[in-house]
Amino acid sequence: MAKQWARNGPSTLFGLMDSNFPNMFLSGPWQIGFSINYLFNMDVLAKQAAYILTTALKIADGGTDSVTVEAPSDGATFWARQLLIHSKASSVIFGCHSHLIEPDADIKKLPEPVIKKAAQYAVWGKGIEDFSRIMEEWREDGRMMGIRVRWNGPNSV
Repeated sequence: MAKQWARNGPSTLFGLMDSNFPNMFLSGPWQIGFSINYLFNMDVLAKQAAYILTTALKIADGGTDSVTVEAPSDGATFWARQLLIHSKASSVIFGCHSHLIEPDADIKKLPEPVIKKAAQYAVWGKGIEDFSRIMEEWREDGRMMGIRVRWNGPNSV
């Protein structure tokens, strides 16, 4: 994971699931809403993970032996775009070396790939309350957008 992220940066859906690592749930701090109260962050992410796992097990109709949940790259790409839109101003702080944020540095002169990779290490630019609202709305929608569930069992597809 460290090698993958060093090359390309995180590739997550909601900062919770990396598209390259099925069945693994992350606890931030990248690509999530941020609060100084880290327990609040964990509560938001735990609710999201619990919903995903519970729903995946329902989809698998109880076939818990080999359920896989993953965030395919299209969901991670969508979330990365949202981060770029909402977090670009703070992105360099979370992913770049300190010489890029020195007072005499001109962020606008950075190559676009560097800015994009830095944004992938950003936090959600609208705060933890907005991030939490997005997670709640995603769960209320019920379609598990951006998540793929796979299982091997009697009712598998």
